[in-house]
Amino acid sequence: MVQRKGPMVVLVSGAQMSASYLIPLQRKLEELDVASVTFDKLGTGKSDPTDEMNFELYAQQIHELLQIIENKEIILVGHSFGGVAIQFYTQLYKADPRIKSIVLVEPTPTDLIVKENPKGFDSYYKKTDKVHNFLVCTLANLGLIRLVADLFIVPFKLFTRFTFEETNRFLGDFSDAVLINKLSVETNSITDMFYEGRALENWTSPVKTIMVVGGSGQDGIVGTLMAKFYDQTSQRLNAELLVEPAKNHYTIVFSKLLKRAILKEYFCE
Repeated sequence: MVQRKGPMVVLVSGAQMSASYLIPLQRKLEELDVASVTFDKLGTGKSDPTDEMNFELYAQQIHELLQIIENKEIILVGHSFGGVAIQFYTQLYKADPRIKSIVLVEPTPTDLIVKENPKGFDSYYKKTDKVHNFLVCTLANLGLIRLVADLFIVPFKLFTRFTFEETNRFLGDFSDAVLINKLSVETNSITDMFYEGRALENWTSPVKTIMVVGGSGQDGIVGTLMAKFYDQTSQRLNAELLVEPAKNHYTIVFSKLLKRAILKEYFCE
């Protein structure tokens, strides 16, 4: 890789998805002469399939990527399960001294969710997995998911500034993500990964940490619980908490707030 004057921003995608949905963020950063890199984790996108997926393996992929980056400083940005993977990376491997700061974008609070209601959580996912497998795969086999995805191309392209080819790649990744019978074992490992996340209960960040979250706490019981979890997590990590009420778990990736948070860490000395 080419060495740049400033830090390298490393973007880590969330569960089930390849890195394709991070392309608009990369493009915005590149326009400001901020270099960034991301990757398709095993079992997603253009990466190789896998028979195993867990946070330890995910952290290993982050570690291997950082070994080939030549920049003097690195800013780690992780969305959803990607934020959890970054935390595992700093626990399982000796923290790279080049890491300047960490930006957690709606990191899934796995340890708190399981801790607060372990039995309810487990039974809920077992039930929803069965329903998801039957309904989603049936709709997929009828071609309805692909039809909806195709109808979504134009507004999604305009909203995210994807090119037509990039939009199709994202929608292809998304379709595979919701089709249990086409995705890697990761989807079927989601419940296990939540329990694995309990190991982060005492995690402390080796560097300055920022949490960027959407307005998930504005409406409904689930939203209120998530807002509570994010608040607890940010306090436990002594992290700066930035909230964008108009964005949700996915659209937060396209928010100006996230871009500003990254730029602040990039340019501050």
